[in-house]
Amino acid sequence: TDIPSTDIPIPTTDIPAAPPAADLSAALEPIRARHGLPALAAAVYDADRPLAQGAVGLRAADQPDAPVTVDDRWHLGSDTKAMTATLLARLVERATLRWDTTLAEAFPAEAAAMQPAYRTVTLEQLLQHRGGVLGDLLSRPDLWSALWTSRAPLLEQRRAFVGEVLSLPPSAPVGSYLYSNAGYMLVGAAIERATGRPWEDLLRAEVFAPLHMDSCGFGTPATADSTDAPWGHRTTGGTHTPVAPGPG
Repeated sequence: TDIPSTDIPIPTTDIPAAPPAADLSAALEPIRARHGLPALAAAVYDADRPLAQGAVGLRAADQPDAPVTVDDRWHLGSDTKAMTATLLARLVERATLRWDTTLAEAFPAEAAAMQPAYRTVTLEQLLQHRGGVLGDLLSRPDLWSALWTSRAPLLEQRRAFVGEVLSLPPSAPVGSYLYSNAGYMLVGAAIERATGRPWEDLLRAEVFAPLHMDSCGFGTPATADSTDAPWGHRTTGGTHTPVAPGPG
């Protein structure tokens, strides 16, 4: 039922500013210590603002004078899968691609040489990890090392990766679930092929900018030879060894 406007009280005072986010550090430190982590950060948001946040530990385990902060930039791994899916959704809305675009349609130059089972696999199936594509890149050291050592332009690297991966027999029956980083790399390459633009440029324009994700970037968050952001660590026998940012 509509309420007459005269019945709605009109506030006479300014709306108070939102309270600052609660500090989670005291809750996070016991968790970090219990699991022996170099550092740990967490945040709780609603639609408008952070409700609580905290960061504890060190940017590098052997550098006690470099504590992490809530303003640090952290490496994100598989979060880029959600970002890639969002990017594809925006292109589907514009009819640049379809959810049911097949690999044969996305990569016509490679269609004849790809394994027949892949030709009808759709981009949606790849997003669902149901395309039968290679699940463990480490099982193919030739492909894995090429990703680290190649100095060719990224578009060329991804074009070569598409041909290599789609020449391999499926690692699982198409339609069954197999977690696959390679499948998402194929989606990214399909987006590049359809638009003629690098995945990084498109992600900046179509995901980061509209969502005001101003601190996102590509590559290691820290500057080489500096602990201005959290480093990665290699773990052996429970000991975490910091790995300086840079190639490899």
